[in-house]
Amino acid sequence: MPTPSRTALGALVLLGLGAITPPALALPQGAQVQAGKVIITQPSSTRLTIQQNSNRAIVNWNSFSVAAPESVQFLQPSVNSAILNRV
Repeated sequence: MPTPSRTALGALVLLGLGAITPPALALPQGAQVQAGKVIITQPSSTRLTIQQNSNRAIVNWNSFSVAAPESVQFLQPSVNSAILNRV
């Protein structure tokens, strides 16, 4: 059984490794618009914008994940608009 000092040292080592390892980026990938009018842009390496220009839309994705500090913004024409994202 490890002593408390070894456990604390192990935690510090793990924290130190996390500090030097860059975060994995995971923005949604492989979009294919199935229905509707949708424009997908990536203004930076951590931002994705999905501009929906029809009231209804369907987008198929290869993967859809968002990690810190990333963001995905959906811009829709009205409060009654809907988009289906399939992964």
